[in-house]
Amino acid sequence: MSVDLVPPIDVFRPAVLRALQGGLVFRFSDLCERVADQMQLSDEARQQCVPSGQPRYINRITWACSSLNLAGLVRRPKRGWYEITADGRALDARGLSSYSEKEMLEWPAWADYQGEIATRRKGEDAGDDFDSDGARDGNAAPYLSEASSRRGSADPVEAI
Repeated sequence: MSVDLVPPIDVFRPAVLRALQGGLVFRFSDLCERVADQMQLSDEARQQCVPSGQPRYINRITWACSSLNLAGLVRRPKRGWYEITADGRALDARGLSSYSEKEMLEWPAWADYQGEIATRRKGEDAGDDFDSDGARDGNAAPYLSEASSRRGSADPVEAI
């Protein structure tokens, strides 16, 4: 197994906010390169891939953007484009080098999302109210539970 040269998702969250400073809207692909350049990722780190073949740094930026969006720290004005919000600018002003999911609980939208996940896990673990398609009560759209596939993995993305 090769050494993972790409920083964890927690390090990418503040880097994404920093890259979005200035109020510009960035296409995701441009944002990834901007973040990688800012972080001075080596060519070797940029070439490391997850099992699906996607570059690992892009995979982790994807997850960082997803969590920041769910917390209300960035927004997607249209598909594949990102911009920082006022809350994101306030967080970036702290000058953090890492920002964990646990630390993100200070944002009500993220706390609500985590509560929703906890509720789903309880229902999934208890096996109640789900039909064979994974839909609750047979009425709601099915969802893919990442919880069980992520357990025990240092990188939730690579466990999927």
